[in-house]
Amino acid sequence: MVDDDPADLKFLTTLIAYYGYDFETATNGLEAIERTKETNPDVILMDVLMPGMNGIEACKRLKEDPETQHIPIIVLTAFGDKEMKIECLNAGANDFLSKPVDNTELIARIKNFLQLKYLEDVKIRNEILTETIKAIENAKREWEQTMDCINDIVIITDAKDNIIRCNKMITTLTGKPYSELLNCKWQNFVRESSFTYKISNSGDIEMYHPSGRWFNYNIYYTKKLQMTLSCL
Repeated sequence: MVDDDPADLKFLTTLIAYYGYDFETATNGLEAIERTKETNPDVILMDVLMPGMNGIEACKRLKEDPETQHIPIIVLTAFGDKEMKIECLNAGANDFLSKPVDNTELIARIKNFLQLKYLEDVKIRNEILTETIKAIENAKREWEQTMDCINDIVIITDAKDNIIRCNKMITTLTGKPYSELLNCKWQNFVRESSFTYKISNSGDIEMYHPSGRWFNYNIYYTKKLQMTLSCL
């Protein structure tokens, strides 16, 4: 709230406090610009005639600054003629009210701007969420494409040995679609696909598939107790 008249500023602070809003005050345009950059308010109530820098010049500078141009400004002045209103709007004011200000109307205008800000914030959050989901989907797709290019078996399981992800080689060897393999014990598909195994002289486990392929059997554990099984 920006006003050089102590009585008007007292009136505004009392009214705003009554409706439960937090506020900061300034008594001239230059101070208003400084306080705005410090506090980043949701709405500015700006008087016009003030010493030093008037409200119109302050409004213009705030709207020219990329850091503050998004903040709505409601101009309050005792000069309610058409020329003054046009001058304020040309300076970037978002709304205009003549003094003495009607309490109900002022609060209604403030609520409208706050609602618009809320909707804009929701829109921005949704856009960020959408971009995040896209990034996750792209990462998932890249992982799948990379794993599917590997001519070996790669399985990720949970701590109970249930499959949570696997590559295309599994579906090729088992003849089962990906959806049927999820949440199944990886040992079951090994048994059902007629894999056999033996222990080499070095102690490694080697698995043989009827298609004629041999795989070395390796297990890697993650920090979250999920198990990654890689048959290479």
